[in-house]
Amino acid sequence: MKRLIYCVTALALLCCAGFAQTPPVSQPVSKAPVLPAAAPLGTGPFKAIMEVDPTLAKHTVYRPNDMSAVGSTRLPIMAWGNGACAANGNSFRVFLTEIASYGYLVVANGPIGPGSAQFPPEMAPNRDAASSGARGAAAPAGGAP
Repeated sequence: MKRLIYCVTALALLCCAGFAQTPPVSQPVSKAPVLPAAAPLGTGPFKAIMEVDPTLAKHTVYRPNDMSAVGSTRLPIMAWGNGACAANGNSFRVFLTEIASYGYLVVANGPIGPGSAQFPPEMAPNRDAASSGARGAAAPAGGAP
């Protein structure tokens, strides 16, 4: 009798597995527009642009677009390092252009990178690397504890 109950239960479970919920259809990821480097941005008194100066080929410069509007005023300088060993000068374009629009000269590490660097997608590979670094030696290899 027990054997019959086990067989019926196993058959019922196998039949129910066919009715399992199918995964939802993935929605396409909307791509943010890639703006040209010379497109003035920012909400400050001076619209700002990003550019690569020939004397600073390994850096990206953010400055007010119309330097004549600044006049003879000296601009404060801000040096920006992207962190995480990144060398894309446009990784924080919106943020750095916003700062430059208030009359700052911002020098960022790295030349202007690919357009996708302006608005990075979800950082899944970096998140995985961070969790593996946080695991430590005693944690299981499948993920963070």
